[in-house]
Amino acid sequence: MKLKKIIIFLGLIFWPLTLLLANTPLDLIRYLLPALILLFSFNLFQKGKNYFEYPLLFISLIEPKLTLFPLIFALILYITDKKHITLRRSSVVLLISIALIVTNFFELSRQTIFVKDYEAQQKVLRNITLYPNVLTARIFQNKARIIINKFDDNFFTLTDPNNYFFSNHPREDILANQNLIKYPFLAIIPFFIGIYFISKNNDRKFIIISAVAALLTLTLLTNFDRHDFVLWVPVSLIFTDGVKKMAKKKYFTVFASIFLIISFIELIRAYYLF
Repeated sequence: MKLKKIIIFLGLIFWPLTLLLANTPLDLIRYLLPALILLFSFNLFQKGKNYFEYPLLFISLIEPKLTLFPLIFALILYITDKKHITLRRSSVVLLISIALIVTNFFELSRQTIFVKDYEAQQKVLRNITLYPNVLTARIFQNKARIIINKFDDNFFTLTDPNNYFFSNHPREDILANQNLIKYPFLAIIPFFIGIYFISKNNDRKFIIISAVAALLTLTLLTNFDRHDFVLWVPVSLIFTDGVKKMAKKKYFTVFASIFLIISFIELIRAYYLF
């Protein structure tokens, strides 16, 4: 159905387009390549290739900030899939990933939430005075709390649907790229339908593992701005499956018509916004 393909295309083009408009072409290539590698890996997965996770190692070479991604991906695959051939492949990826982490350790260590934060430490010291006794203060205000708070902030931003379908409203992040129009807001409907039927999706294994690996990798970064584009692949795959499910229903033509009108308006708005 042509209408279905148009809806899918419109839904998928928003994030790459707004990322291009908000950045230079050279920057776009830097943030686009990890997502393209993940997409290539997905293509191999769909074709049943046994080595589909190997290309993910190139992500570490292109962007050191995402060095943990292939490691976490392979680790989840190793734990969840007990086939001998999968365990052997995952072990190879794990070993190479560890070697890449060691190679990129100095640069990577300065980009994570574990790096020393002087301002956050001073805030903890100020907050300690608000508690009635030292023991209570140490329980609720300590150095570990700094890392936990950063992890929480990153994780809940990355898992917030507003971040993808409503330009991060009402957070209005100071980082402009987090306020991009990543998807038309009506795309949230097929996205949630795709989530609901994820257990029936033939590609659920790849989608879930890549999403979890990306979320954990990005959550551990001090600043994941623009690097979160790697999530475009699993989110788009879920959205696409949702559209395919909706296309079988009688109301799809009505939904598609409204989707097209609003999406074109949002595209024009995005173009003039940047």
